[in-house]
Amino acid sequence: MLKKRKIRELAMQILFLWDSQDSADAQLAEQVVADGSDDADTRSASLQMSLATWEQRKVIDERIERIAPQWPPRPSAGALIAISFGWLCGR
Repeated sequence: MLKKRKIRELAMQILFLWDSQDSADAQLAEQVVADGSDDADTRSASLQMSLATWEQRKVIDERIERIAPQWPPRPSAGALIAISFGWLCGR
């Protein structure tokens, strides 16, 4: 249970960073996971979750805009909403 929480935590940090940079920088992501966990499986899963969410951000943003137009995705906030949406959908 704690491992899943740590994976999500690191993925959220990566997505926030990428969203603020408007770029999926692999080196920055590697630094985040290296600083955040000594466990190789946790680091790998965090990177995979981040990348999968990042690749789906346009679809996620469109869904969010349709479901909650009063909360349009914006840089930084968009990453938080996107990964939350992914968790709710079971990703």
